[in-house]
Amino acid sequence: MSRVLYITCGERAVDGLIESQVRAILRERANAGDHITWLAFLPAHRYFDSGRSQADEPFEYVPFPIPVRNLWMSPTFVRCLSAVSALRLITERGPWDVVHCRSYPAAYWALILIQQFADAKFVFDPRGVYPEESLVSRPSRQAHAFSSKWSDIEQRLLGSADAVICVSDRMRAHFERRLPGVSSRVTVVPCSGGARRYECPGDLPVDPGLRVCYLGSIGTWTGLDAIGAAVAHVGDRTRLQSLTLFGSCDERALTEAVARLNPTIRVAVRAIRHQSVLDELSEQDIGLLPRTMGLVNQVSWPAKLSEYLLAGLPVVTNMRDSNIADVLRGHDALILDEGGPLQGLDSVGLRDSRKRVARAGLAFNTMSLAAVSAQVGRVWES
Repeated sequence: MSRVLYITCGERAVDGLIESQVRAILRERANAGDHITWLAFLPAHRYFDSGRSQADEPFEYVPFPIPVRNLWMSPTFVRCLSAVSALRLITERGPWDVVHCRSYPAAYWALILIQQFADAKFVFDPRGVYPEESLVSRPSRQAHAFSSKWSDIEQRLLGSADAVICVSDRMRAHFERRLPGVSSRVTVVPCSGGARRYECPGDLPVDPGLRVCYLGSIGTWTGLDAIGAAVAHVGDRTRLQSLTLFGSCDERALTEAVARLNPTIRVAVRAIRHQSVLDELSEQDIGLLPRTMGLVNQVSWPAKLSEYLLAGLPVVTNMRDSNIADVLRGHDALILDEGGPLQGLDSVGLRDSRKRVARAGLAFNTMSLAAVSAQVGRVWES
C-alpha cells in the first residue's frame, strides 16, 4: 500500500464535483489500505466554508489557506509556499511514495518543490486541457498570454511526471502531440459515475410523455439557449412531457428559453445531492449533454456522462466529433442533435428497461466508483 500526498488547488471539499470525483475516490483508496493526506490549497474566501472538519474520513484532510484570490498566478504565494508552513507541512508528514496532483496549478507547485519529495512518484492528473480552457474562461485581453504561459508549463509537467492520468484517449492523443513519447506514461481514467447502477425489476410503466433532464449548472460550456434548443428539438420528435435541471439555474430564464421554442414542456429546477443522483436520474428518460464546440469539449469526459450512463439513460448531444460521442456510441446511447433530424432516437430503446439495465451494467465495469478507484490505485502502485 502507498503513502500518498494528494494535492488540489482552489476546490472546496464540500463542492459536489469534489465529493464525487475526489473525496469518494480517496475514501475508497484509504479503505483499501493506502495512507492518504489530502492537501487542499484554498484562497481565504473559500477556506472558511471549506468543510475543514473531516474527522469521520479514513484519510487526512489538510486545508491550507492562502491570503490571495488568484492562487496560481501569485508570486507572493509561490515564495510563501516554498519558504514557510506549507513546505514544513509537506516534509513533516512525509516521506511519500506518491505525490498526486489534481490540476495544472497543483502539479506546478509540486514541480517547484519536487526536490522535497525525493523518490516519490509524481502523478500529474489534469482533468481538462487548462491552457485551452483559459482561452474561453478568461477575459480576451488576458487570455492568450495566460494560455501561452500554461502551455509552456504543461510541457514541463508532462516531461517531469512519472505518470499522467487523463480522462480520454483523445486527451492522451492531444498530450502526445504536445510532447511526443509521453503517451507511454499516460493512463486513461474516466470520471466516476457513482457507486451504484440502474436496476429495474420489470418494464417501465406507460407514461403520457417522456422526461428529459440536464445534470449540472448553466455556465461556460452549456448555456440556456443550448438547453432550450435541445429540449425543443427532442420535443419535435417525441411526446415530451418535462425538462428537469438538476443543479443551479435561473428557473424563470430557463422556462422562457424553452417556452420560446416549445411552450407545452414543463420546466423544473431542483437542487440535488451527490448521494441521490442515481435515484433522481432513474426517474428520467433522456439525458441532455449539449456543449460548445472546440478542443476543450472534444477531449473531455464530463462527470455527468458517467452518471447518465450508470442510470442507463440515452443521451442527446451535439458533439459528433468528440470523446462524448465515442463513449455514447460504445454504449448504444447516442442521440445526435445537429440541428436537423435527430439521429439514433429510434434505436436507443426509450423506456425499454432491458436496454437501460444492459447499458448501465456495461458502464459499471469502467465508470463506477469501484472501477475508477481501482484504476487510480494501479497507477499509484505501478
